[in-house]
Amino acid sequence: MTEHRFDGWRIVLAATVGLACGIATLGASTFSIFVGPIRLETGWSQSAAFAALIAVTFTAALMSPLMGAIVDRFGAKRVILVGFVCEIVIFASFALQGPDIWSFYLRYFLLSAFALGTTHVAFARVITLWFDRRRGLALGIALSGVGIGGFIWPLFVQAMIEAYGWRMAYVLLAIAIGVIALPTIGWLLRDDPASLGQRPDGDIDKSSIGTTAQPVTGITLAAAVRSRTFWIILLTFFVIGFDCGDHIRITGKIGCNSIG
Repeated sequence: MTEHRFDGWRIVLAATVGLACGIATLGASTFSIFVGPIRLETGWSQSAAFAALIAVTFTAALMSPLMGAIVDRFGAKRVILVGFVCEIVIFASFALQGPDIWSFYLRYFLLSAFALGTTHVAFARVITLWFDRRRGLALGIALSGVGIGGFIWPLFVQAMIEAYGWRMAYVLLAIAIGVIALPTIGWLLRDDPASLGQRPDGDIDKSSIGTTAQPVTGITLAAAVRSRTFWIILLTFFVIGFDCGDHIRITGKIGCNSIG
């Protein structure tokens, strides 16, 4: 008897690595480390430099619904890979940062706009298609990548700045993302189990043998925006995101007042 194969946990591994290398993790964990030496060279005030996070917060909040629609239209894997390419190019471009603070703002704006596909917006879509009964466990494992990346990347960046300076540190960070994230996503990630002839949670449905069709679940966007729950969730995540960004901007420390 042929052993039934399920690739869902490979998808979880890809999502964990992707979230560890995504812009949400890197932006929060490395920003304050880079800003210190940049301010010493450019003479920017602390409040002016940390104002870049306001652009990130608002851009991400406004772009997230659009990014979700793009993922639905083109598939998560394609959007994630494009997002990582954009993240790598923009991070590397910080090595060319001059004394004009507006170009600094622009780079972080571009990161939040074009690298948004490297966040949970795309990865959660993949996990929800691959898992049903074990969805909570799969999401929990994948989201642990945010904590793993948040621990590793500041140490890496600090070491690179001390050894090579902040400009080269940006380049080396971009290279590290490319070496770790792109091959992992390209090799392991698949948009949904139907693409490999499988089903969520690895279930076997004898009635669907020889087909790749899966039932469509959920509600339409039009129906969602008419519900009270949708707007409560939207407002909650916006407030949490704004509070996190404002806390870092004011204190120069990583962390969120709303979650301790």
